[in-house]
Amino acid sequence: MEALFGLPEEAERNDGCISLGYSSSRNELVLVASGEFAGEVWSDRLGYGAAMRGCFGAASTERLTLLPFIAASLRTRVEKEEDDSGDWL
Repeated sequence: MEALFGLPEEAERNDGCISLGYSSSRNELVLVASGEFAGEVWSDRLGYGAAMRGCFGAASTERLTLLPFIAASLRTRVEKEEDDSGDWL
């Protein structure tokens, strides 16, 4: 955890995050509430492993904060378009 995120060894990866729910891809979405990335929405895809490019990081290519992220998620649902620029609600 220290090497990846600068956190103490006993820290969990979701410490300092608020769970928002799950994306349409069934990945947990969190709002980072503290630290360098505070305000950004991140997606937890670590369970897929390195071979499947699993990671815990920004949920969209634009590194959106909460309200723009919700707006982009709604736009994607309303327009019913495939949008690979993010892991949307």
